[in-house]
Amino acid sequence: MRLCWSAPVWTPNRRARPAWASVRLIVLHSTGGSFASAISWLMSRASRVSAHYVVSRAGEVRKLAPLSYVTWHAGLAEWRGEKRVNEVSIGVEMEHVDGRQDWPAAQVAAVVALVGALRAVYGPLPVTSHAYVARPRGRKVDPVGFPWAAVPPPVEV
Repeated sequence: MRLCWSAPVWTPNRRARPAWASVRLIVLHSTGGSFASAISWLMSRASRVSAHYVVSRAGEVRKLAPLSYVTWHAGLAEWRGEKRVNEVSIGVEMEHVDGRQDWPAAQVAAVVALVGALRAVYGPLPVTSHAYVARPRGRKVDPVGFPWAAVPPPVEV
């Protein structure tokens, strides 16, 4: 699949990635609302949250931060003993209301293509869920029902 990119808009909720922090992980999230409302929220200084990408249900991909920047998507989290998950990961929000919507083929294909594009740059990055890294366990459940089998390994959920 060819990615359908929207023009990037840079969120103010980001900072330069520290020199010690190499990208080692991709974290998938659900927005809990529409594509437009998610972008609006992630662009608001008041929200104090962000992600590198948002993927619409139609498969449109919007980049919100350069990959050389840390975005604030994981919150209190841990992965393989690393507690600074935001610093070592790329955050991907997917337009989806957990428990109330399916996962459209166009969206899943766009996420898989985005993962492939990121792996072409960074190597075989594992892909995981917000639920898997959030602490304490159970604090987050997203992305509920995501078709993980569509994502080529490595996947950790």
